Amino acid sequence: AAQEENAAQEENAAQEENAAQEENAAQEENAAQEENAAQEENTAQEDNVAEGEGQGVAADGADVTGPVPLPDGDAPDEEEAPVVDEAALEQYHALGDQMIQVAEGAGRLHQQGDMDGFAAAAERLADMYTRAAGMFPKEIQAHITYGTFLLNANKVKDAAAVWRAAMGCVTGAVLAAQPGIDKFIAGKVRLCDYAAVSMAKDKAYNGGKGDLQEARRLINEQIDLKPLPGLYHDRATIFVMLSSVFKVQYTNADQDFEANAANALTGYLAARRMMGTNCEDRQSELAQFPGVPDQNETAAYHRTIHADRATRSTETVDTAYSHPHPFTATVTNALVYGPDAVVTSTECQAAAKWTFPVLVEKLNGFYLSLGRERPQQELQELVQHFSGNPAVFRQQLFKTYEDRLGEVDTAWLDEWVAAAAEGCRCMVYLPSQSGRVNFANNLPMADVYGDYPEVNPQGQPKLTNARQVAHRMPVAALAAQFAGTGFYHFVTEVLPRVALVLGDPALDDVPILVPMAPKFAVPLLTRLLDAMRLERPRVGTFEERFVAYRGDTEVETLHVPTWVREDTVSRTAAPASTVQEVARLLTKALPEDPERGSERAAVIYLPRRDTAMRQLAPKHDVELVAALAGLADELGLEFVEYHAQQHSLPDTVALFRRAHAVVGVHGGAFANLIYCKPGTAVYELGFTTPYAHDYIHMATALRLEHHFMQVINTNRGMGAPVAKVRHIEVIVESLEKVLREPGWTTTGAAAAAAAAASEEEDEAASAGGSAEEGQAAGGGEPVQEGEGEGAVGGDVDVEVEAEGGADDRMAQQEEDLSYDVNDAHDEDADHDDHYDDDEDDED
Repeated sequence: AAQEENAAQEENAAQEENAAQEENAAQEENAAQEENAAQEENTAQEDNVAEGEGQGVAADGADVTGPVPLPDGDAPDEEEAPVVDEAALEQYHALGDQMIQVAEGAGRLHQQGDMDGFAAAAERLADMYTRAAGMFPKEIQAHITYGTFLLNANKVKDAAAVWRAAMGCVTGAVLAAQPGIDKFIAGKVRLCDYAAVSMAKDKAYNGGKGDLQEARRLINEQIDLKPLPGLYHDRATIFVMLSSVFKVQYTNADQDFEANAANALTGYLAARRMMGTNCEDRQSELAQFPGVPDQNETAAYHRTIHADRATRSTETVDTAYSHPHPFTATVTNALVYGPDAVVTSTECQAAAKWTFPVLVEKLNGFYLSLGRERPQQELQELVQHFSGNPAVFRQQLFKTYEDRLGEVDTAWLDEWVAAAAEGCRCMVYLPSQSGRVNFANNLPMADVYGDYPEVNPQGQPKLTNARQVAHRMPVAALAAQFAGTGFYHFVTEVLPRVALVLGDPALDDVPILVPMAPKFAVPLLTRLLDAMRLERPRVGTFEERFVAYRGDTEVETLHVPTWVREDTVSRTAAPASTVQEVARLLTKALPEDPERGSERAAVIYLPRRDTAMRQLAPKHDVELVAALAGLADELGLEFVEYHAQQHSLPDTVALFRRAHAVVGVHGGAFANLIYCKPGTAVYELGFTTPYAHDYIHMATALRLEHHFMQVINTNRGMGAPVAKVRHIEVIVESLEKVLREPGWTTTGAAAAAAAAASEEEDEAASAGGSAEEGQAAGGGEPVQEGEGEGAVGGDVDVEVEAEGGADDRMAQQEEDLSYDVNDAHDEDADHDDHYDDDEDDED
């Protein structure tokens, strides 16, 4: 404190002299600046004035409007510089060093959660900046230090003013001393403007619960400022959410997803070059996994759409979609990046021989030649750290051992560096979800976007996600994927990939990378493996087969079970055959399962009361629960509200196996349909957009009866916090007609026969998918054609009724359903925020 007081006394004299010089210069250049100079005499520590064509900034962070042009490379001759007080300049630099220390300390306080300490440090830093800028307004360092602090603290409005002041300090002499500093500062100015819009967008978006249209408008502004790939992904996400309101917007989402992927490739290739891999544009590309088969599988698509009683509308949709069979691609020299497990590969012919073990061996020989033995772990860490940039590694080794290089062989270093400089083919492979993956959140990216990309002080593009490879494996299979920790995606996409690997004898000894984060992962993987082991004992143990995927993994030979989807029914889901195989395995009877057939058939309701989006309106929730419970009681069924945390996995399997109907608002709990028997009635209160057809696809694959009722749309579409339906009685009347059809009774001989048939089918399936396999495995009677569960691609189960019975019931039901327009209830309040899917609203 005493030092600062002495420094302040010395600074006052210097500031008065500088203020006088600046006042005289301002009067000679422009009469308009006389008022500013006069103010500066009284408040020298509060304002600083830039000279010439530069921009000024108030030390308290007030706005400074107007862009600052980048100085030309060849700056005009400057006027003779005034005599600099070296002592004062030394004090300025000492104060600048203190600013850096205070800024770093403030950052640590913020990380520790000490917000009072952070605020005090920020206030002190602002005072130090005022003093430093008052001492030497044309010196750049204080502006850069304080501007960086403000930007990191999200004080973007104040930060923009300070960075513009820094731009005003850039002269020909500064450029000569710090090449690229102009682009560095211009990038920061643009980043401040971008960040201000970004914060406004986040506030409007509010986690999907805010004004989506306003958020989309602000994303457009962000793209105009800086067209980052992730912005296209964000806008596509909003289009997806709104596509239930405006039909045309799902095609806009497709276009933005494609733009996200294409733009991300540009940034990825630039990042790899900066990291030492010379990716050639003409060789590198975004591509499908190799090995796409020609053969397609086709699944029927059948659902019943119920409108409200006022419109007397019930519609049946019958169509079909096709897609290639699942297949397993093999990628060599693979790098798997990020939480969504994006697969890349690098093929460099000249560098192919410089594998990780070879480099470790060469480096070990280098140190041994110098008489220095290094631990193997240290050698591996060195190679891992520098494998992407051998030129820097060579430079450091030469600098460290320059006096002893004559004693060792360094030709291998030169050869390695030369090989790395040759062109490489750098591939990014499209996952089955295609552009839905936010590549910018997974891949290393260089900022090469916009007029002023963000660069470091040396003028190089800023790198994001430039992590070192965390894990290395000689061989692995990949089941981790986009959104793999979500329940729906885990059940319908991760588990099918696991099943494809476990079912392939050629991959029996290959470990599988899986997302282990969700609490449901281990029980589901264990059940799938135990069921597979009943048929193929060589599949191995849990510890042998499953490895937790933790990101950024290098695999010499990577097997990727995948598929290509071109239909719009469900853009992420696995092919029907793989969904059927997972259902077959998960519903196989295991020793820990509760006894089957011991409880009544059930009507299951899937509530969403504790979720952030699509909660059924309380009034409608109460009405629907009461109606479903009353119907179940009348028909002798059990009514169950399913809450996942209250059920073990075996209990959940048993519950949904005895379900006659499952009802709820579109959401992840519908993934439990994987355990249902064919013919189960599914009533989904959902959205018309193709991006919400996940459970239609699932029901199609499992031969369930899918019934659909559209919820009332709001301007937040699928992101609405509350979902409403017009007429609960429409759902209940339809469900009652279905459950009263022959074959749905829960008492008497029919139910007993159905239960026995189901048990026999399960037993037959455990013995194999064909008559010959069943006879060989069990030694009993062969399974007759059409009775058992098949292998991959076979039916999950066989209903007692004849094939097509479910379709016949639905067709008859639509004939029977008729509504009197006069019975419709007046619910104007529900219509206030309703957007009809018509052309006027699309416009």
